[in-house]
Amino acid sequence: SRLRKALLPLAAWGAAWAGAQAMHDRAVTGHPLRLPYLEYSRQYSSTPPLWILPAGDGPRRLPTATLRRIHDWELTWLNQPERPFPIALWKRFDFVLSTLRTDCSADAPLILLLLFAAGVEAAALSLAVPIALGLFALSLETWTLAHYAAPVAALLWVALFVALSRLARWRRRGARAGAVLVLGVLVCLLVKPVLTSAARIAGWNRQAQPRSAIARLLAAQPGGHLVLVRRAPEASLHEEWVYNGPDIDAQRIVWAHDLGSAANDRLLTYYRGRRIWVLEPEKKETGAPRLTAIQRSGPVNRSE
Repeated sequence: SRLRKALLPLAAWGAAWAGAQAMHDRAVTGHPLRLPYLEYSRQYSSTPPLWILPAGDGPRRLPTATLRRIHDWELTWLNQPERPFPIALWKRFDFVLSTLRTDCSADAPLILLLLFAAGVEAAALSLAVPIALGLFALSLETWTLAHYAAPVAALLWVALFVALSRLARWRRRGARAGAVLVLGVLVCLLVKPVLTSAARIAGWNRQAQPRSAIARLLAAQPGGHLVLVRRAPEASLHEEWVYNGPDIDAQRIVWAHDLGSAANDRLLTYYRGRRIWVLEPEKKETGAPRLTAIQRSGPVNRSE
């Protein structure tokens, strides 16, 4: 049948995707049905995924100052004086809308949705209701980012283009004022994300270059290396220096966080055949992060 022919390709694609996802999850977390985000939450998260759930057993012991900074603000928000549920929900809903309005491509659908939903047609309600329910669900998240709205994104875009279609027919004193407004919205939708993405990509490239230069410097020297990265308190949460391949022990250069003398000594004992370096990204010398070779005669002390 026609339905069967349509469903078979979808089922084949879904099975292939599920298999690839299971293989990825097993390689990263050790279990084919455990997502990396769930494993991260199990190890590090100090707050429940929804702010209406119990807070749990309290903050976890996080190994680095960067992780503590990431999660401390969540605990601060969660531990605010208790407020009536409607007020707390409204504040979270307002936060979700503010998050989605961070760029024009998210702002335009929300604004035009109001124009669209102002109609009394059944089509308006058929889109407005599930969108409102989706935003309500987002309001229950402890923390919200724009991509969390992906499940309702398709509805937002349908509402946007229906609203644009209606707006294009609007005339002001005989002039096609609506068409001009539609053109402005489309230009904004196309140009603003490109400019925003270009700025972010340029920033990421600048951040990656010093690490790549240090990796090339160490790769040019014989033997294996262990780089202990010592971050300053003011270090950006979005600039990570420590990441390794899947087979860490086989790498010539291993990157690790400086976790203090006791943890460092255990790491040095494990990698006893490697040359030890301390990297301080926030301390610049001639424009480059400070890289210091450490002798194995004593422990690597952490200076904070």
